[in-house]
Amino acid sequence: MAVRDYTIQFSGLAEGDHRFDFVLDKAFFALFQEEQILGGRVDAEVTLDRQSRMLVFFFDLKGVVEVVCDRCADPLLIAVAGKQELIVRIGEEGESTDDDLVFIPEEAFEFDLSQHLFDYVHILLPMRLTHDDSADGKGCDPEMLKLLERYNAEKPSDNPWQGLEKLLGDTPNEN
Repeated sequence: MAVRDYTIQFSGLAEGDHRFDFVLDKAFFALFQEEQILGGRVDAEVTLDRQSRMLVFFFDLKGVVEVVCDRCADPLLIAVAGKQELIVRIGEEGESTDDDLVFIPEEAFEFDLSQHLFDYVHILLPMRLTHDDSADGKGCDPEMLKLLERYNAEKPSDNPWQGLEKLLGDTPNEN
């Protein structure tokens, strides 16, 4: 699999809507040599609205990715689903602060979606990647949690106010 598999040649397409389907799997994520997403399968339905001086891409992403749990470091499956839009203007580059607006030169005949697909999947991930604390025992690795508890109990406090609490002692509250 190569990045080329995610490139759309738009030069021969008529104006109007065109649909493309991509599967983002372990081989896709390996193209980017990053360590957050280990694998998974995300189906990407991409609709291209081809206009004379502009390409408008609509992304519909659904699937599951494998990541590492932030708490216990075990593999974890996270469901992702979402929609994104990308506007590609053909011609001279203008000023824009919009991340969803890209300029390409007049002589371009194809557009690579791979980096955008990769970024959009990452946007769909939650900030904290952890197993659910479930009663059925399918949460975090219990041995790792015990190890973390022991480490946190042994670690001295980084609380800068801890010394002040000792100075205050048992002073009565004044109202």
